[in-house]
Amino acid sequence: SSTGGGGGTTGLYSGSLNFSTLIAPGVCDSKDLTATGITTGKTLALGLPAALAATLSPRAVVTAADVVTIQLCNNGDVDQTPGSGTYSVRDMDSLGYLTGTATIDFGTLVPGQCSTNTITVTGAATGDNVVPGWPSTLNAGLIPHMWVTAANTATAQLCNAIDTDIVVASANFKAAITK
Repeated sequence: SSTGGGGGTTGLYSGSLNFSTLIAPGVCDSKDLTATGITTGKTLALGLPAALAATLSPRAVVTAADVVTIQLCNNGDVDQTPGSGTYSVRDMDSLGYLTGTATIDFGTLVPGQCSTNTITVTGAATGDNVVPGWPSTLNAGLIPHMWVTAANTATAQLCNAIDTDIVVASANFKAAITK
């Protein structure tokens, strides 16, 4: 991995998406954003509309060549209809950020339980900023967090925020470190 990063438009994709369908508590909805030139396996930073409800947990993942899927999961207790807005993604790998990926199986989380696992990111140091790359298959009802906990180590944490068990399938989790 190399270090770096910065501004400009390298690896930046944006577009208007319309989440016009009601998203019930514990449910996710997905829309595709065209990102010409992007390939699978990238770590993405996600830019969101300012008016997005705080109970909607957003994720972005490259699901095919030239396609980024934006997913909104309702972790609240009331229905949400996000509507139209501009979403943007930045390919952190194209900017030379430190990145790491790990396949993690969190198993079953009972209500109120949190579980952690680590991702190796060579060159990461405590206090560094982390841009998390969550899998698109992450269940609604999970509250995700990611931070650098030690040299070369980012920690991913998932907490079950609903009243039923959540089975978290094995998936790829990514971390990009900004210095």
